[in-house]
Amino acid sequence: MPSARTGLAVATSREGRIFAIGGNARSSNTTVEAYDPLSQIWTGLSPLPTGRSGLAAATDLDGKIFAFGGQNALLMPLSTVEFYYPFDDSWTRASNMRTARFGPAAVAALNRKIYVFGGYDGTRALSSVEAYDPINQTSAFVEDMPTARLRAAAALGSDGKIYVVGGLNEAFQSTRAAEVYDPSTDSWDTLPPMSTPRAGLAAALGVDGRIYAIGGFDTATLTALDAVESYDPSSATWSTGASMPTARNDLGAAVGPGGKIFAVGGNNSTGLLDALEVYDPLSTSAWSAAASLRVGREGAAATVGLDGKIYVFGGLGADGVAQSTAEVYDPSFAVWSTIAPMPDARFGLAAATGFGFPSGRIYVIGGFDNDGIPLGTVNVYDPSTDEWSSVASMPFDRERGWLAAATSFRGEIYAIGGCFVLFDQCVARNFVDKYDPITDTWMSVQPMNAFREFLAATAGSSGGLIYAIGGIDPGGQGLLRSVEVYNPLTDTWFDAASMDTPRMGLAAATGSDGTIYAFGGNNSESTHLDTVEAYNPGSDTWSPIAPMPTARRDLAAAAIDNRIFAIGGHSDVAALRTVEAYSP
Repeated sequence: MPSARTGLAVATSREGRIFAIGGNARSSNTTVEAYDPLSQIWTGLSPLPTGRSGLAAATDLDGKIFAFGGQNALLMPLSTVEFYYPFDDSWTRASNMRTARFGPAAVAALNRKIYVFGGYDGTRALSSVEAYDPINQTSAFVEDMPTARLRAAAALGSDGKIYVVGGLNEAFQSTRAAEVYDPSTDSWDTLPPMSTPRAGLAAALGVDGRIYAIGGFDTATLTALDAVESYDPSSATWSTGASMPTARNDLGAAVGPGGKIFAVGGNNSTGLLDALEVYDPLSTSAWSAAASLRVGREGAAATVGLDGKIYVFGGLGADGVAQSTAEVYDPSFAVWSTIAPMPDARFGLAAATGFGFPSGRIYVIGGFDNDGIPLGTVNVYDPSTDEWSSVASMPFDRERGWLAAATSFRGEIYAIGGCFVLFDQCVARNFVDKYDPITDTWMSVQPMNAFREFLAATAGSSGGLIYAIGGIDPGGQGLLRSVEVYNPLTDTWFDAASMDTPRMGLAAATGSDGTIYAFGGNNSESTHLDTVEAYNPGSDTWSPIAPMPTARRDLAAAAIDNRIFAIGGHSDVAALRTVEAYSP
């Protein structure tokens, strides 16, 4: 989300956009932004006329989004009601509620009324409930909640009833309370309590019919929660679900296209959050779609900059022509942007980020030009200036493509394996060359034990080791399962456990916990693979994990924010723009 904030309200429009409304931000509490899950782009919209936080929002059956209550900058609870019309990006003041409420919950029911639950009126937690008629802009009290509370969450169930969970009770302690309101009978029933007391949580109805209670704050432990639990109305039981990647309270949640649940904003001990995280109740894997590349690419290179962004360079486009274009992915906005093109169009290249002086520059190494000639040139990109320069080329007669690259803990960059063209054949090499950014010099170091092209490489998170994974040796061992590990301190290679699946044209990345992931590629039958394996360096073992949604070869990979991104590649038809993210 572009604007980090907490105490916001979140609602889904009829066309499926996720609206983030108001809340405490660093500069304004009138901000309104909408997220399009299909394009994965945020858009700024007309501001909320009355700045406020701790408000509630709901979308009526005509598509208008109503914002209820909250508190202003003077911490005064508000009875204010305003509605937004998405089709002309306009806000309109509506008639007030009967009661000023900070921290209420709001739900649009099937009877066309919007119900506003509880809150705080400046003196006490409220049990009162108002039924707001969005057509006539009138409000009437209905049956009180059994439990007075503020900062609770509510969701409309598939049975037409409204489920209200958690919150702060009259003693301002987080509660496990769960209650259900039936608009048709104006009556309440008490439900089994949640397992975790929580306030400032969010709630949503899953496509599986369960009510999800998400995040929040436990006053007993003074901690923000990543815990998620769901209530099954058919069995009247709560179950623990997959935790959010980011613990937080005073967030918002809404259901978007495909039944996915979007958790937006909030805060924790680090401060205000701009995090947007997505949960699919029906998914059996931890993969989700991410923003697509601006152009399809196979045989491109990717690396993570020191700024935490993903940079992707070159590759073959959908037309089969080598690209000089480059893109950057900013996880704060979940969007790809075009950056300055490389001086040389190339595919089958490698890229690595420099850690030492000059810090933060990205090195693009080798590959092939459009005539299939292997390149030894090295282009250097400076993210701070969006400019390219050149440094020393790889050693003579060691120009090559379909290589891999990795940066050592000392900031030296290693170009590993690959192939050069001999008599129109791509001949695999076991070459390893080291580049020193300080002296701008290359030197050859200990070669790998196996000849490899179309391999992957990644630096481990401990021990300073570099892993060379899979690939193919057409003139010898053929398609490879094997993995070799390089120690820059001793200039030696040793074998690690082999993957379960031989593969070439794969990608690899190291997760934040040190696990190494090998993605996709193709096998000995030239079948594009969706399979993924995870390597534990501590136990020297590989394990299969959830497959990628899209099978592909010649893809790239990068790891940021505890997610691993599988980027581009080639399907059975053409170069892909597809990007998918795995959350361990």
